[in-house]
Amino acid sequence: MLGVSIAPRRVFGVHVDGLGKGAHDIWVCRAHPGGDGIRIESIERLVDLPGGVPEGEGAARTLVGKIREAPRSAWGFDAPFGEVPAAAGRPESRRRTEVERDVGAAASATGEWMRGELLSPLLQASQVCVLPREAMPLAVVGMPPAMTAGVASTYLLEVAPTALVRMLRAEGLKLPNAGESERAQGLRQLAAHGLVRPMTRSLRGRVVADAGRGGLTALYCALAAWRGYRGYDHGVLHQDEDYAREGFIYC
Repeated sequence: MLGVSIAPRRVFGVHVDGLGKGAHDIWVCRAHPGGDGIRIESIERLVDLPGGVPEGEGAARTLVGKIREAPRSAWGFDAPFGEVPAAAGRPESRRRTEVERDVGAAASATGEWMRGELLSPLLQASQVCVLPREAMPLAVVGMPPAMTAGVASTYLLEVAPTALVRMLRAEGLKLPNAGESERAQGLRQLAAHGLVRPMTRSLRGRVVADAGRGGLTALYCALAAWRGYRGYDHGVLHQDEDYAREGFIYC
């Protein structure tokens, strides 16, 4: 019988900043995926969500809890999952996926935080799958819903907003980098190209406002998670030794 992955009903984008500064600035974008783009449900700082705290360990526990409570979801993190490469001939401290995506080497503190505080407890949960580090598990078509409880349906993907913006520009979108009016223009571009459905005025305000730069980045992370889940052969990526060990940047 045919096996299929359990498609996510929600996508999340998580922007992580501030490591090594005593506190984390973490933004979380929650959205619903669809054939006509993602519909943004909320964009919030983690500290403003129930149970959210700014400290590193507390922030990690909050995130772990929210991921475990969100079955059938895909999470895009702009923070590294994999290991620093040891292969000869590779630029020092840069993973293959970073070289290919032309993004800066991920900070070691960020990677250690991701692997130790987030991945370590999450990998103990049977429903969580880190792509492409783990093979995407498949449910059998026609399997009773009660039997799919142990099949992973929560997927974690590493994303890079800068790489996503570069790719979208290559696809014809005019996405500026900064400035309040320019961020508003970027949102209109995403809507016009069918990537993000029209947003409420309050959500647009959070993204466009100067204090909402983290919100826009989290939105890009959610968009990259949606595109990443839909647009790649995760089995092929998993079979690649570099990607399975070092991680892969989806965009």
